[in-house]
Amino acid sequence: MRLRRRRRPLLSPDTDAAQGRRDLVAEWPGPGDEPLLRVEWQQEHRPEADGERVHLRLRLQTRFSSLQAVLDAPEPASVPRSSSGDQALVPSRGGALARSWAHRALRTSLGRRVVAPLLRYDLNTLIDVQASTASLAAGSRALMPAPERLAALGIQPDLSPQAPPLQTWAAERPQGLLQVSLLRIDRDQLSARVQQALGSAPFALTAAIIQTLDRK
Repeated sequence: MRLRRRRRPLLSPDTDAAQGRRDLVAEWPGPGDEPLLRVEWQQEHRPEADGERVHLRLRLQTRFSSLQAVLDAPEPASVPRSSSGDQALVPSRGGALARSWAHRALRTSLGRRVVAPLLRYDLNTLIDVQASTASLAAGSRALMPAPERLAALGIQPDLSPQAPPLQTWAAERPQGLLQVSLLRIDRDQLSARVQQALGSAPFALTAAIIQTLDRK
């Protein structure tokens, strides 16, 4: 597994102590050029008016369909060992190891039964969470994804005061399935104990979960 972590430059010199963003990316090599599994984590914290805002994003991408090529290919040769100084060989060796492992696993009857249904799909999941302790006139509605982005997915959420905190949509697309869930929480929806812990600070939170299942 390859793991990369980086701290991006801050937006301006005026915010170097209070605002920043951290990214974390992890990949599991696949049998081809693209990873079989890719995980991206983003964390951002910044001051906002009389409070602060936290933005968390997790993206999970799987390419199980790439394993089909392993079933159709002959068993790979043994993977050569690389020396500590041979950096050019590391990426290709990782892919070769993945192909070798996948070939052995998929050649067994158990492996075929477990994995075969997955080979027809690639699953992608995005979890986006925003929370704020600033005084927002619109509360959690101010943290919702941009309306035009939701409209592009054919989604028109109910943002009235009587709307349920959790709303979910599911649709079938030509290339697969789409499911979107939106969660909105304002201070008055929290338990008395949590409100007491917050003191007089406002609170609003939104979470969006978007999942696509793409047929290959």
